[in-house]
Amino acid sequence: MRSPLSIDAPDEEAWQRLASQVEQATASTSERSPLEMEREWPIQILRSSQLDAQRLDNELISILNEQFMKIFSNFKQASVSAFQPELHAALMILIYSMSVLRGHATPGSQLLNLRYRNEWPKSSTSNAAGRTGVGGPLLTMTQRIVYGLGYVVLPYLWSRLSSIANQIEWRERMNEGSSANFALRAVRALKGLEALYRISSLANLLAFFRDGTYRSLLERLCGAQLIYQQACMTRIISFEYLNRQLVWQELSEMLLFLLPLLDVGKLRAVAASYLRRLPSPSSLVRSGPYGSFLSNTQSMTRSSSIDVDCDKGVVLQPEKAPSAPSCPLCGSMDILLPYMAIPCRHVFCYYCLRSHCKADHSFSCPVDNTKVIGMQRWLPCCGS
Repeated sequence: MRSPLSIDAPDEEAWQRLASQVEQATASTSERSPLEMEREWPIQILRSSQLDAQRLDNELISILNEQFMKIFSNFKQASVSAFQPELHAALMILIYSMSVLRGHATPGSQLLNLRYRNEWPKSSTSNAAGRTGVGGPLLTMTQRIVYGLGYVVLPYLWSRLSSIANQIEWRERMNEGSSANFALRAVRALKGLEALYRISSLANLLAFFRDGTYRSLLERLCGAQLIYQQACMTRIISFEYLNRQLVWQELSEMLLFLLPLLDVGKLRAVAASYLRRLPSPSSLVRSGPYGSFLSNTQSMTRSSSIDVDCDKGVVLQPEKAPSAPSCPLCGSMDILLPYMAIPCRHVFCYYCLRSHCKADHSFSCPVDNTKVIGMQRWLPCCGS
């Protein structure tokens, strides 16, 4: 009797069909290069890592440039400023020769476990390491030289030409003739090339956001794509530091953009109007259980405040200080061009009252919180 748990073995034809399928799959796999196998399962390099590497490169260059310029601190400032593009180009040559020219990535990319891979060859004979996503050939010497031209030479030429164009633009506008027209045309052509470059950079940035490859035009031109240097490796730079730097920088840029758009005078007036409605600390003390005691003590102190002339032995009664009017806005005792607000008739400096009414059409008097609807010249003979 047959057991219900027994399973019939496949027949010989089924084994042969399975063996032929395995042989075909093995043959097709061995015929393809590792880079082609890798492109069938493309690995996505984080866009944030590539942009963080670019930001790190900029920060490192700025730090090195600051330290490098301290070497010339004892030189004349005019001479150092005149050769600023050349000094910056020398620093960039030093960074380039120690990173990309030797087959490595930029310093910021190396800190984030990234390297450049050559994307020009369609079929590779290199020792790419399977489907890990970190294989592929390094940049050729031609690609490194092209990268160096775009990384060092072109920025230097652009910086020098821009400074020359700024110097001759307004000078040539005052001259007439073919030479002036040629110089102005050259300046306009330079600005047109700059606008074209910015538009191309924007298009490349949008393509980078979509595909995640080639974060700059130079990398796209050279066929240099950033990939992971090692498949399993943690980032040397932590996310916490980068996130903190990004948050504070973006917050500062947002404040620099928004603060000029705000009316500080109006906001100050609104805040002052709300603060005036709050009770003062002295009123809170007087309304408390010890308010009567404090008021009696203050009255006794005022009544006993007398001066004694020790030489003549005469007791002098205190004189009342003359009531000098002061501007409620600026606090100046010497009011310049006094004007009084209508209808509360409090006296202000003309500039203080006029500027506050100009900034805030619903400006209220800071003394009694009455809305100011007009202003009138104040004369001492007429009183307030």
